[in-house]
Amino acid sequence: MPIRKKKDQQVKDEFDLNRNINVCAKTGKILMGERSIIKHLGQETMKLVVFANNCPENIKKHIHKYAKLNSTPVPLFTYQSSSIELGLALGKPFMVAALGIVDEGDSEILKVSPQV
Repeated sequence: MPIRKKKDQQVKDEFDLNRNINVCAKTGKILMGERSIIKHLGQETMKLVVFANNCPENIKKHIHKYAKLNSTPVPLFTYQSSSIELGLALGKPFMVAALGIVDEGDSEILKVSPQV
């Protein structure tokens, strides 16, 4: 029989990701928005890109194209919640469709498995 996660475990994992995003925002260096992420992808300083679940496809494709051009592969991750909840996880009162992580600070956000 396959091992299934309990519903509480899934909720705990999501809160753990939210906590890591919040810690990264407070102690590390993050970028919000398509233009600034693409700029830093060109400078090869980006460690991870996080997309909201409802991020527009044109933004995903544009960032994905520049991530492929990078000599060092940049992991791309799709956050399982909306851009409103990604903004709240960052402690911001607005929507965030794309988030770039330059320095993770004290968080363990880079341990997240890349998935687009």
